[in-house]
Amino acid sequence: MRPRPTLAATTLCALAGLGITLATAPSAHAAHGTVQYTCQVPFAGDTPAPVTLSLTATPEAPATGQEVTFTWTSEPVPQLAGPAPYDTDSMQTTGTLALAGAHNGTVTMTSPRKNPAVAPGSPVPIGEMTGRTTLTATGRTTVTPGRFVLDVAYKGRTIQVPCEPRDPATVLVLGGTNTEAQGDGTGHTTAIVLGAAGAVVVVTGAGFLAWRRRRTHATS
Repeated sequence: MRPRPTLAATTLCALAGLGITLATAPSAHAAHGTVQYTCQVPFAGDTPAPVTLSLTATPEAPATGQEVTFTWTSEPVPQLAGPAPYDTDSMQTTGTLALAGAHNGTVTMTSPRKNPAVAPGSPVPIGEMTGRTTLTATGRTTVTPGRFVLDVAYKGRTIQVPCEPRDPATVLVLGGTNTEAQGDGTGHTTAIVLGAAGAVVVVTGAGFLAWRRRRTHATS
C-alpha cells in the first residue's frame, strides 16, 4: 500500500501549484554561559551580578563581506532588584560584544524599550539586544560579552545601571571545527562543540565530564 502524503507535503504542493514558495530562515550559531558582572546599583553601589545569557549569530556560516546579526538574551537578574516598582516598557538595554581572531571589532547591541511590569524586589529583566557587523575575514572568531547599561525611565527621570564584566568570558565561537571550553560561572564547565557544518552543541555539568572522557579515550 502506498503511503499517504502528509499534511505538510500536501500544503507545500498546493502552494507550489499557486506559484508560492516558502523561504527558509538562515540557521544560526547559539551558545550560552554565565558571565560575572559588577553593576552600579542605585543606593547599593558596586553589586556582583552573575548574568546568565545566550548569544546567537545569524547566518551560521558567514562568508567574508557578509553581514552577521547577533542576538543577546539574558535571564532576569535578581541582584538588580530595587525597592520601587518599574512600569511596563520603561527599560532599555545597550551593550557591546567584543570579536577577536579572524575578525576583530566591537558590535554595539541595543534592545527596544520593552519589558513587563516589575514588582519591588523582583529580578530585573535585561532586554533582548541585537547588533550587526560585516565580517572582514572568515575563520575562528571569538565573541565575548562586554559592558551593558540598563536605562530605566522612572517618574519622569532616567536611572542608568552600568554593568562591567569582572571576568570577561568567551561565550560564542564563529568558524572552525575546533572545540572551545569555558567556565559557566557555577563551578561546572561548558563545552561548545563545533561540528564541521558549524553546528553548535552545548554540554554542561555531568554531560561535559562524559564528553571529556569520550574525547580523551578517542585521542589516546
